[in-house]
Amino acid sequence: MRWTKVLIALAVCLVSAVLVAQQRVHQNRILHEYFDGEVAPSSGGEGAGEASSDMPTAPPLPAVAQSTGELQPPPLSGEVGRDELVWGAEGPSPDARLEEPNGPLNPFGSSHSLDTRTDRVDELNYFENFDPSIIPFKRVVALNRFRHVRGAYSVELESGRKVQVSSGNLLRDDEEVFWGTFAINALPNQWLPIASVAPDQRILRLESEPPVPLEIHRDIAGNHFVMTQHRGLLRLNMQVAVRTDYFAGEFPDVSWGEFDGLVDFEHPEVSGVVQGVLRDIGVSKRQSPREVLLTLIEYFRDFEGRAFPEDVATDDLFKAIVDTQVGVCRHRSLAFLVALRALGIPVHYVYNEAHAFVEIYWPRLGWRRVDLGGAADELNSASNQASSIHQPPDSLPQPQRFLDEQERMASNTEGGPSEGGGSGEGSGENSESSENSETVETAEGTEGSANVEGSELSETAEVNDVTAEGEPVEEPPKRIATRLTLSATQTSIRRGEELVLSGRLSAADNRLMANKVVEIHVAPLGQVNPSARTLVDQASTDLNGRYSSRTVLPPDFAVGRWTLFVHYKGDEELDASSAE
Repeated sequence: MRWTKVLIALAVCLVSAVLVAQQRVHQNRILHEYFDGEVAPSSGGEGAGEASSDMPTAPPLPAVAQSTGELQPPPLSGEVGRDELVWGAEGPSPDARLEEPNGPLNPFGSSHSLDTRTDRVDELNYFENFDPSIIPFKRVVALNRFRHVRGAYSVELESGRKVQVSSGNLLRDDEEVFWGTFAINALPNQWLPIASVAPDQRILRLESEPPVPLEIHRDIAGNHFVMTQHRGLLRLNMQVAVRTDYFAGEFPDVSWGEFDGLVDFEHPEVSGVVQGVLRDIGVSKRQSPREVLLTLIEYFRDFEGRAFPEDVATDDLFKAIVDTQVGVCRHRSLAFLVALRALGIPVHYVYNEAHAFVEIYWPRLGWRRVDLGGAADELNSASNQASSIHQPPDSLPQPQRFLDEQERMASNTEGGPSEGGGSGEGSGENSESSENSETVETAEGTEGSANVEGSELSETAEVNDVTAEGEPVEEPPKRIATRLTLSATQTSIRRGEELVLSGRLSAADNRLMANKVVEIHVAPLGQVNPSARTLVDQASTDLNGRYSSRTVLPPDFAVGRWTLFVHYKGDEELDASSAE
């Protein structure tokens, strides 16, 4: 059995920070080994969640060519890796290596209750289905309904009606791209659950082997399902787009009235207990929703994985766990859900085989992933495709215990991506331009102005059909159009100061635009000739095509009004583009 062991101290939640440290120290190590291709036997049997047999048959999937971007689609193979999970009507196939500390790995009939097993977990196994890897945040099950029965605090799925998710969408500037691959033991007219990156992820491409008709559906908790008429082993590859704000969006200031009607917390038997716990923490609706949320995130991130205290064993379990701040990821996430739902804020309890976390719905933001820490000390990770690790920034409160967990992870984690950098933004900010033109005025002690404009998709040049001698000319392949956006933080700068820029390079065919060089030029205002431009910096794009630059203008730079340009030169396949 081939595994890569990742030693994780408590808070795998902060794997992004750990991986930054790994990149500095372990540049040539690989976090994920590749599966060996071995054919796994197809298992039949009936699964939960049977669907109606009169479901309309989806049209055959279109043939999809291999992407030429840096992040390649997974192999479209009918074979199953030796260590790969096989998904069926009851979730991932049962496996002796696979534990379920956070709940059953099947959305149908799943529930999870608070318990007193609050001590740290030594070791768990984690299987990755996505590239870039989202370890340990793969969404296997999302639960959205709180229950309190005979003293037990639990959460379960209230799935409601499933809706079909369309495919063939175009990538937006505020999204990040992931490839998922799944080996599925398909049964006709069955809801076949699969893992997801985000509840509202959009599908860019679908492909399967064999190429059979299939549909993707999701329920109101964001659990995703495959529906097909096929029986037998099926390989499904799926390219999805996820809002950057889902990983690192800032919670805007909103009013309590904007949550009206979103959550019904009809549990009078525990309402007094929960409200009392919230008062003890120091939050109430006299504060703004954002202030309450950040206070609770900081409080729940300050939990500790240790034995349940004997002196509170007879107390209300929710109150005992929250008052003593004891528990691992599942205790923190479930208790956090109870607290926020009592305040009228929608929350999902989300988990996989190795970790539990929450998703919060926030007006004017949408669903936002929040990790409260508390994962296993050691994580054995396997993947058949992940080439890098997604690393979004974490701007939420980080108490000292949380930072201590981070430090322990950095010192105890073995392995790292073979190439530095994931797809998370260092700044966590969108890079769309907001104005129509960009000029930079430099002065000695004076202010100026600046605006930004993103260029339209560039066009390929026309080619004559014949030469002067009348011989036919072979037309070169048409290059893919690209688009470059630009934004700047300042409206004016002085000589010797930093000019902070960011933006995104995208392609019309949605390929990933990683490791592309974006040139940064300035030219005197009104000078449009390229010969008048001065190259001041270069920036390289990340996996999602985003770039950033902190350019220092030299002290001898002439005072005046300047136009700022960014330019991508293109290559044999991609057309050039600019923003100015």
